[in-house]
Amino acid sequence: MKIKPISKNNVILKKGDKCIFSTLTYDYPNLKLDQKITIAEVFDNGVVRVDNGTNIQVNVLANQIDKIIKKKEKMTKKLTKEVKEINRQVGIIKNDLVNDIDIFFYDIENIEDQAKVFRTILSQFSNYDLEAIREYVKISTNKKAQ
Repeated sequence: MKIKPISKNNVILKKGDKCIFSTLTYDYPNLKLDQKITIAEVFDNGVVRVDNGTNIQVNVLANQIDKIIKKKEKMTKKLTKEVKEINRQVGIIKNDLVNDIDIFFYDIENIEDQAKVFRTILSQFSNYDLEAIREYVKISTNKKAQ
């Protein structure tokens, strides 16, 4: 049975990865807490051989190590998360605005005034958008007629 060498911060380790020994233990006398190490070899039993820069290589359980994640990767993940949150908030604001307009539109009792407001709204769209709206309305009215 093969065991993947997964670090403490849940990253699969591979040869050449820059890491930090992140476990306070006395099992590895050649390694100190927060010492920078490099993966020299990967085994299929969850163990990796590390080089601490002194030409002394030590076999260590992968879950005793934190892979150093580059600042760029961390920043990308953080920014992606922020963009998703902002998009979610923009979607909520847009839905609220659509609902408010819908309520105000139907509060107009005179059908001619409703038509005037509707035409004013439609005039703000591009020709491409208006063609799509026309097709949607056409399909919707054909469904009701059937």
